[in-house]
Amino acid sequence: MTQIRGLVVVVVERDRRDGPGPEDSEKEKVVGGALWLPPGKKIDPSLLTLLRISPWKVIWRWGLVGVKRALIDYGPSVEKSLDEVFGARGLKWLDSWHLLMIAIDPEHEGKGYCSLIVRDGWKRASGKPVYLEASTPHSRDIYAHLGFEFNKENRFGVGSVNEMGVKAKGTAAVGVPVFIMTKVRAFLICRDLCSRLTQELVSGKQP
Repeated sequence: MTQIRGLVVVVVERDRRDGPGPEDSEKEKVVGGALWLPPGKKIDPSLLTLLRISPWKVIWRWGLVGVKRALIDYGPSVEKSLDEVFGARGLKWLDSWHLLMIAIDPEHEGKGYCSLIVRDGWKRASGKPVYLEASTPHSRDIYAHLGFEFNKENRFGVGSVNEMGVKAKGTAAVGVPVFIMTKVRAFLICRDLCSRLTQELVSGKQP
């Protein structure tokens, strides 16, 4: 059985309703959440785990080729892109936090909960780089607004599926997009500053 060992963040709205005397009540509703993976962690689902999540509906809609593309082709391709993006900066993506999943109740979108979750994650990351894979142009633009940098786009199933991963033909078969995004500039600035100060101290210069 796969154990994720990540950080789950939940956003809860409280609706306080005044009643007579001590009968006041306060209702709570989960309106959003996110799953963060700390440095050194990634998901490698086993066959048993995949069977437990009952993927038959997905197989019926995507087909075996689509499932193979999502579960087998996706991971190595994204990891290769991450190697390129982080390697170009002298970093390793496994040393970074990964915003694996985030979801907001559609009825509660536009209230700043996505921003709240992301900024909370940055605080927990304690200066470490952060990365994610956005799955739509809309979510990519939201993350860019929140401070993430768009680095690279991958597409899977071009010529056979649409943007939702459903079988398609012709101009609709554009493939499923994956947008690699990172937030590493603050970490790089801090690292370079510390390196410069260390060199100056070793050489006997005043910072």
